[in-house]
Amino acid sequence: MAVLSLVSATTVAYLSLSFVAYWIIYCRTLHPLARVPVYRMLRGGLEVAQNKLHKKYGQLIGIVPEEVSCADASVIPLIYSSHSPLPKTDWYHIFTPTGLGENADLFSKTNEEKHTKHHKIVSPAYQMSSALRNETAIDECITLFTKRMRELAAKKEAINLGSFLNFYAHDVIGFVLFGHRFGYLEAGGDVGSFLNALDKAVPFIYVIAAVPNYIRKVLMFLSIFIPGTVGHLQAIQAISDAAKEQTQLRMERSTQEKNLQLRIVETGGADKGFTHRDVTLESWAGLMAGSDSINPHCIRLVVQEIKSQEHVLSTPVTYNETVKHLPYFGACIKEALRLFPTVGFSLPRVSPPQGILLKGQRIPAGYVVGVNPHTIQYNPEVFGNDATEFRPERWLESQAMNFEMICVGKDIALVEMYKFIPEILRNFEIHMAHDGPLKTWNAVFIRQHCLITRIAERV
Repeated sequence: MAVLSLVSATTVAYLSLSFVAYWIIYCRTLHPLARVPVYRMLRGGLEVAQNKLHKKYGQLIGIVPEEVSCADASVIPLIYSSHSPLPKTDWYHIFTPTGLGENADLFSKTNEEKHTKHHKIVSPAYQMSSALRNETAIDECITLFTKRMRELAAKKEAINLGSFLNFYAHDVIGFVLFGHRFGYLEAGGDVGSFLNALDKAVPFIYVIAAVPNYIRKVLMFLSIFIPGTVGHLQAIQAISDAAKEQTQLRMERSTQEKNLQLRIVETGGADKGFTHRDVTLESWAGLMAGSDSINPHCIRLVVQEIKSQEHVLSTPVTYNETVKHLPYFGACIKEALRLFPTVGFSLPRVSPPQGILLKGQRIPAGYVVGVNPHTIQYNPEVFGNDATEFRPERWLESQAMNFEMICVGKDIALVEMYKFIPEILRNFEIHMAHDGPLKTWNAVFIRQHCLITRIAERV
């Protein structure tokens, strides 16, 4: 028996090595995309490595054997057309939470016809007119934030500003989605460890999403035997539970102040089969995606601009005042979003039956294509030879105005930033507490780390 076991183990080992060797040879020689350099995704820094590979090999690279990344902005309308986009892949399915209904949320819905109907129901609640109804609530969050900053400035200690920015963003999201703040700013900490759950869940989902769909269930099952991953699975469930709990509480409350969820249902959602359970799904998506430095010279210019317009600015400043009176600040926001985009991953689509021609290379039907926003936004052919530099002036030049971000939640995010940042800069001086680089972590959504700062009140 011992001999048979040894032979069996040896056979399995040889078969495994043979399969790996075959797969490598196939991918490099016989695969339809063999001419495109293949790159294995690096965990946590994909966008940086992807940019380097595009610079080395050209505008087409293979991320995995059956997926191509393109760094040419001209292909964006071909892949992501608002009228007839290429179909989404099953990559999006992993982002659909379990236990929240049969439908997917807007992001993870892959059926284009259903996605279009879903978008028509949801998008009015995210429009600028809807976002501006939340200005009073955002003002309350800004007031709480400045109160916390004054307390911390008095202590003259280095603080993790990134954590407090996260508290602000999620308290605003809490009001927009559920009609009340989560209480992070009041507590000055992670209430209920929800943000910690997000930090655990998103990278885990990112890794699972990277493998083929037929392997995901097996990997999810095996992960329960790997130390540490149980906490990630529990974190995913915690976010799902939070979305259900907060939605139920909001629907039970009677108030004249309508939050995003009620606006979705009241603008025709219920008549089209869009129920409170589907609204909960949108809350899940908002909770997962809703949270995300400028050089000293640019900060000085922004502060000078704010001071020069003090006579026409409210306290806190309104969104419309910022847009009208602080153009350089607006350019800084766009430049920061360009250099630090929310998404650092190619959002995959399926090549159509007739295939698709990208940069002279015919991509066969059924293969995956995509564009990484980070790659495009660092591309010298799009933004010039200074594409890696922070230069807000590029957004004040007419030709640059074509490059605008498009996202269903764009208006809410802009209102948050356009109100919050001027108010902070007019009241505080902020300096990095270390000379090290600003670190980022890419798990589909790019997160910044090590934002350790010292804060002082302006005099």
